[in-house]
Amino acid sequence: MQAFWLTHYEPEVQSELFRLGHRNMPANVISAIALRVLMVLAAWDIVPHERIWFWLAVSLPSIVASIALWLVFRRDAKRSDPPSPATLRRWMSWHALCMCLLGLSSGTIGVLFGFDPYLDLLIACAFVGSAAYSVAGNATHDLLAFFLTILVGGSAISFYIPNAFGEATIHMIAMTWLYMSILCIAANHSHETVINSIRLRLANAALAERNAPSAARAEQANRDKSDFRAAASHDLRQPVHALLLFVEALRQHQHSIAVPQD
Repeated sequence: MQAFWLTHYEPEVQSELFRLGHRNMPANVISAIALRVLMVLAAWDIVPHERIWFWLAVSLPSIVASIALWLVFRRDAKRSDPPSPATLRRWMSWHALCMCLLGLSSGTIGVLFGFDPYLDLLIACAFVGSAAYSVAGNATHDLLAFFLTILVGGSAISFYIPNAFGEATIHMIAMTWLYMSILCIAANHSHETVINSIRLRLANAALAERNAPSAARAEQANRDKSDFRAAASHDLRQPVHALLLFVEALRQHQHSIAVPQD
């Protein structure tokens, strides 16, 4: 890929990342919808409804874009041959945009801050949990999109922290970005692990393909050896059996000469 995407991988590796991201997309959408339903139910009787509708309006484009992205690239993801470089670039661009929208909707959940301490705690836990989930759901196949999600979401929720934490705002913002930094480090390690795993699997597949003719010849030689042994054993048993019959007949003849008859 281009330098803009921070990393440069072989086309085969990037293709595997493409398919991995496509497989993860439905789970991302379902978890995002579930989170929003949970937060609406928790905040409905506490937070002014116009704020809830505002947050849902911000969240809707990210959900719709994610579903559309999954549907559009569904055919390309199922193909056996690797997607073209243009398809991969298009996928990465749209995926990065979707992740930015998801980060924005996750960060603007802070608009519900400041109406109830327990709700504030639930909102903070929901944001932290969704950010942590992104390490496994997004960073493994698209590290840049994850960084953008963290940047957008962290910036958005930092804007609303003063509304809920007052004098502790500086400490909460510092803790938030420390947590985000730790997530980025963990995401980078997870991403590297996935890349190395894909490379190892592709190398093993290539090695098996290169060795396939030799393995076929060795298997054929083993079958030929078995056939030869079977044929040789059959051909040798016949004269040996005949020889044994001749020896037995000769022994009986000698025995009849040695014993005189009355």
